[in-house]
Amino acid sequence: MAQSYKEYTGSALTATTFSVPFKYLSINDVNALGFDGTKWNALALHSSTPRDATNKTITLAAAPNTLYTTLRLYRATSTTQLIDFQNGSRLSESDLDAAYQQSLFVAQEIAEDASTTQFTAVAAASLQAGTSLSNFASEELVSDATNGLIDGTNAVFNITAFTPQTTVKEAYRVSIDGVMQSPTDAYSITISPAQITFTSAPPVGSKIVVVTAASAASAVSVDNVTIGLTSANKAEIKDTSVTNAKLAGSITQDKLAGGITNAQLAGSITQDKLTGLSITNSELAGSITQDKLAGSIATSKLAEVIDDDTMTTGVSATSLASSESIKAYVDASSGIQAVQGYGRWAATSNNLSSSGHVSFSADVTYATGGVGSVSGSTITLPAGVYLIGFNITGDLNGAFGGSFAGEIHHNDTSKISFVFPYGGFSSSVTTFTGSIFISSNASQTLRLFLRETGTASLSIGYTNTPALIEATRLV
Repeated sequence: MAQSYKEYTGSALTATTFSVPFKYLSINDVNALGFDGTKWNALALHSSTPRDATNKTITLAAAPNTLYTTLRLYRATSTTQLIDFQNGSRLSESDLDAAYQQSLFVAQEIAEDASTTQFTAVAAASLQAGTSLSNFASEELVSDATNGLIDGTNAVFNITAFTPQTTVKEAYRVSIDGVMQSPTDAYSITISPAQITFTSAPPVGSKIVVVTAASAASAVSVDNVTIGLTSANKAEIKDTSVTNAKLAGSITQDKLAGGITNAQLAGSITQDKLTGLSITNSELAGSITQDKLAGSIATSKLAEVIDDDTMTTGVSATSLASSESIKAYVDASSGIQAVQGYGRWAATSNNLSSSGHVSFSADVTYATGGVGSVSGSTITLPAGVYLIGFNITGDLNGAFGGSFAGEIHHNDTSKISFVFPYGGFSSSVTTFTGSIFISSNASQTLRLFLRETGTASLSIGYTNTPALIEATRLV
């Protein structure tokens, strides 16, 4: 159940006054949105009695049922510091509650996207030019009764644009309103039926995109029995896929008559090659005679075999292609595309803390990884498209509570943010995991930024609190 908003639908929308069931610091922090089937819109409140703190209600200027299908009452807590403790002052329960709840409420609003605009910048950045993946099968889920309604309660959706090739969740990239979802605990995939199931129902009207990295959009399933991969990551037909039963009846005596001579067969068919075949002496008796083989394949006919790896020279309905050309053409046409590089960086030991009540920021320093280069807190990557994954664990301590705000910066611009919250008097270990796409036509930088927003210290990069960033180059 959401902690920072409440939604009303159906006959409830004929009213103008609605109950506010969630907690808040001030009734003035509560606002209203209406969903028209496409987007959320801010709703006007009653001009004289918009909010009632005593009865915990909010009153709209007009009933929303005529224009909207869903009403959302949401909390937007101020991020300006409300309580400033002084040395020697007495600590009251109300001040401690207010200081703690302000951080808690802001964190809940960010995590639940209470205002529906929390991730707008991230969504826009993920859709900018240059971030698309070539030939990867994908689907933007459409809200309908057959394949799944995006109504805030349904969590199961049919995948119709492609057939999933694996149930391994890490083989898919799933985003909701531009925010990448964690494959660890956010969703699961089934092949039959082809469906994606979310741990929590996506918000009403959200944009859901599923991209599979398991195969190309036009690829076939590689089962490593009938079709496999070579050491060069190319497709090949496995020997076990060609059986006697499949060949039975395909090669007849009439087709062979006069086509193959003794001289051309000499040395080609040996006892070792025939061992184990299901053709017996009685079946061969009288089928292939010297007369039928004599003079069937002439030198002039062999000259008609075309050796062209591109299959563009001398194209003819009566000419044959060499096996070398056929293999080269099939290998070059394979739709399977390997990643271009991979690197991972682990944070060195960092202990971040404040002095007094002054807020400050500090960059975490990384150890050298595999792709690109690192200097201090800056990872430098060559031009290209990357999938960036991060797993940040922090051990937060502080006598009076507080939090650390974290951000992943791409070229000194924030791409995604998260918060390490803390209530006080004991340590709190929190892990944030996620992934984003970045791209640039020139050299680009990646950094992890942490800012202390209370009175606490954060240990990160130690043996028991690892912090990792990995970069997979796609293009």
